[in-house]
Amino acid sequence: MFLSSHLLAEVARLATRIGILHHGRLIGEHDAAQLEGHRRRHLRLTTRDDDAAAAVLRAHGYHPEPATPADDPGGSSAAEGGLLLSEERALARPDQVATVLVHGGAPPCGLHLEEEDLETYFLRTIGQLPPTLQIQGERPRQAGLAGQLAEEGSRDA
Repeated sequence: MFLSSHLLAEVARLATRIGILHHGRLIGEHDAAQLEGHRRRHLRLTTRDDDAAAAVLRAHGYHPEPATPADDPGGSSAAEGGLLLSEERALARPDQVATVLVHGGAPPCGLHLEEEDLETYFLRTIGQLPPTLQIQGERPRQAGLAGQLAEEGSRDA
């Protein structure tokens, strides 16, 4: 069965194989399970002292990056700072990250696993990701993305 839609959250729930069409050309095709490996993920940390937390994490072999407004389209977390970890060991064991921070004297206030949604992956794949959505978690700006995707679909028709 072939399903064409700009409602990518629904596609992600229904499809077992996903193809990305742009201007009438197939630019990517993945099994739904395989697609998970292509979507960006990170662990967002909020702390009282990002510099101290980053130093503790680096001393334990992690590579923290500062969170920026582009990492949080809702603006709630990035406005307060924060750190991002993208390493697989941090994603697989956020509890270990918390333990390292507590023992290092920089306890976390929050740990949140965030994954790029299918709409953001699509926009990144076709090279049209707005600067404010370079990396995002589970709080996409649905209306804006749906509008962009609908506009994109009308150009492809």
